[in-house]
Amino acid sequence: MSLTDSLIPSYIHVKQYDNLTRRIKCVVYNGGVLEEIDSDSSVEVSCTLPSGNALVYTTEDNSDLLYISDGCIYFIIPSAMTSEVGRVPVDVTLTDGDAARLGLFSLVLSVSPTSKE
Repeated sequence: MSLTDSLIPSYIHVKQYDNLTRRIKCVVYNGGVLEEIDSDSSVEVSCTLPSGNALVYTTEDNSDLLYISDGCIYFIIPSAMTSEVGRVPVDVTLTDGDAARLGLFSLVLSVSPTSKE
């Protein structure tokens, strides 16, 4: 699974401490074909910050930050994901209603420092 039909992870540029201001719509391709995500599926988003600390959240635990609608995955970037400047790899894992893994795709947050006043 991929966000692009070329299987190259997408880079998303964000500012440090963007507080719930970025909502990402994930349209997923599977083998170059647009995949419609079933609303009964579950999603887990995990990332590793530049310091090595890991963050994980799921549709079950954080439905206000991560949800499925109209066949797409939506997630809002929490401030914890942008707390450190640098490259933040993110994995999005999709499972069906029986917890069987359907697929995984990746993206990268490129977190730049906020401007100083």
